[in-house]
Amino acid sequence: MLNLESDEVRNNWQEVPLGEVMALQRGFDLPRNKRVEGPYPVIASTGRVGSHVEAKVGGPGVVIGRSGSLGGGQYIKDDFWPLNTTLWVKDFKGNDRHFCYYLLKSLDLAHFNAGSGVPTLNRNHIHPLPVLCPPLPEQRAIAHILGTLDDKIELNRRMNETLEGMARALFKSWFVDFEPVRAKVDGRWRRGQSLPGMPAELYDLFPDGMVDSELGEVPEGWEVVPLPEAMDFREGPGIRHWQYTNSQEGTRFINIRCIQEGDLHLETANRIKTEEADGKYAHFHLQEWDVVVSTSGTLGRIAIVRKAHLPLVLNTSELGPKNWTTS
Repeated sequence: MLNLESDEVRNNWQEVPLGEVMALQRGFDLPRNKRVEGPYPVIASTGRVGSHVEAKVGGPGVVIGRSGSLGGGQYIKDDFWPLNTTLWVKDFKGNDRHFCYYLLKSLDLAHFNAGSGVPTLNRNHIHPLPVLCPPLPEQRAIAHILGTLDDKIELNRRMNETLEGMARALFKSWFVDFEPVRAKVDGRWRRGQSLPGMPAELYDLFPDGMVDSELGEVPEGWEVVPLPEAMDFREGPGIRHWQYTNSQEGTRFINIRCIQEGDLHLETANRIKTEEADGKYAHFHLQEWDVVVSTSGTLGRIAIVRKAHLPLVLNTSELGPKNWTTS
């Protein structure tokens, strides 16, 4: 096994300009009204944003954000169309593609921002950036180790999606279809028995009958109330581009693109200065178990804030509950 920490291995690494490891190229224009749904992914600075019948680049390829969301890294397995908000690796110059992907992900490119309003990367500014490049065997070993970890992360993500789906199905059964109450009404349950997916002590808490309401039948004793009476909402403050730190320092804030698949993906989240987040925007700090909802652009994306996401600030077009009303 290759020991990546040995002096012999490290001594073989060379410090060279990034442009000698790989050549980056700006992506291609493709307005939404010109896209025709097809087999090839359309890649923006924040990830896949659609598909097209034509590809501009043969896969596998590597893409980073050029405009809006800077840097990062995306490994695209198949042929794809990189948009003009990205830079894609045109020439790997004989280096391992996966290694180049991880190398780009490790670089803090935000301080190379060349845009006045919207954060922008210029490839000519980052090509001279000095990086450490090992020989090809070590590149492959590094890529294999990191790829194995990424595979494990992806597996955990899929498991979480499965559990999330199960939770949604249970919630619908219990609190939308009212299956526990209907089982009591229909005589399919006796006190002390369990319902599939629900222990007896929890089942006992549900009412024994249904009553009519303006929304149809609901469990006896339950109320139909306007949503603002059940919970309070707070809309974010509207943070502007000129307030971004364009670095890995500061406090992250969420945009709609961060709310994906029922979770918060903060890899591309922008940041503001911590003193600004804790001062001017202190009352927009999110807390663990807060629920955020997108209210413009793509409507209705929902995610629960977890401890691992914090500290995190709310922004415009996302609503976060100020207070849950309990009974």
